[in-house]
Amino acid sequence: MSAFTATNTYDTQKTTAEPRLTVQHGVMIRNTENLRKLNELLASGWRVVNSTAFEPGAVLLVIEAEGDPEAVAEFRQVFGTPVGTA
Repeated sequence: MSAFTATNTYDTQKTTAEPRLTVQHGVMIRNTENLRKLNELLASGWRVVNSTAFEPGAVLLVIEAEGDPEAVAEFRQVFGTPVGTA
């Protein structure tokens, strides 16, 4: 069971009345546990927008999610960065 809900779809058109925000975070993948957590994020609507080798055995990823203001606030809370801190 994932701690993240799958509420976003990227293949539907946005309406002008629907405010949408995008939030991005950098994550470091160093071990299998990190990879499992990344898979949970990807399954819940996050996507990888950039990746680069960081050090031997590690990769730095930039991930993003899009949603209404309430969903973005929840995304920020998951990463411990409420609005105004990052």
